[in-house]
Amino acid sequence: MGFSLHYQLDIFNLIGVQVWDTDFGMRMCILICNDIFFSDLTAQCASLGADLVVWPAAWKGGRVLPALAMVHNIWIVNAPGPANIGKANVVDNVGRVVPEEDFVYMDRHTKIVELETEQVVLHNNFDGRIQEMLSSHPQVAVQNFDDMSEITILRPTSKKGYPVRALLRSYNIPTIRELAEWMRKHINEVRMRGEPIPAYSPRFPDDQ
Repeated sequence: MGFSLHYQLDIFNLIGVQVWDTDFGMRMCILICNDIFFSDLTAQCASLGADLVVWPAAWKGGRVLPALAMVHNIWIVNAPGPANIGKANVVDNVGRVVPEEDFVYMDRHTKIVELETEQVVLHNNFDGRIQEMLSSHPQVAVQNFDDMSEITILRPTSKKGYPVRALLRSYNIPTIRELAEWMRKHINEVRMRGEPIPAYSPRFPDDQ
C-alpha cells in the first residue's frame, strides 16, 4: 500500500540535511532544486557548520540565493541543469554574486573560482575588540560593501591566507552566525522554563 504522505514527511524530518567535510577546508551541504524555497533547510546546513551549499537546479535562483547567503553567511554555488537556462553563479557568504572577472578560469562549460574560507562576518557591537585585533594583525583587512553598516566583514590581505577564524576565537569575537546560534539556544532555554524573553543586545557567553 506504500507510505502515507505524513509518514514520508516524518522520515524526512528525522533524516534532515547532510554535510560533508571537503579536502579544500570547507564543510559542504547539497540542496536540490526547490529545496531552496525552504529557508529552514539552508538554516539546517548553517547550524551543522556548513560553509558552502552546492545547489543543482533547473533554474538560476534569482534573488533567493544572495538573500539566503547573506542571512546564513554561507557560500552558495548553483549549477543550472538543462542547457540554455542561464549561467551558473557563485554567491559569497555576504550575499555578493562573484563577478566573472574574479574567476580564475571560465569557458562555456567550466568555471573555477577561489573561495575565501577565512572571510567572516561580525556584528559591530564587538567593534572595540575588532579594532584591537586589527591593530595587531595587519594580515587581516576590513571589506566594505554598500548598505552593510551594521556589520564588519574581515578577510586575509594575502591570497596565501591567514587563520582569521582562529584569531577571532583568541579575542573571544564570535561571527554573526555563531552569535545567532548561541542566542537562539539561550532564548529557547528561557522559553522552556516559561520565563519572559529578555530584551537582547548581541552578547556572547564570556561577556555575561
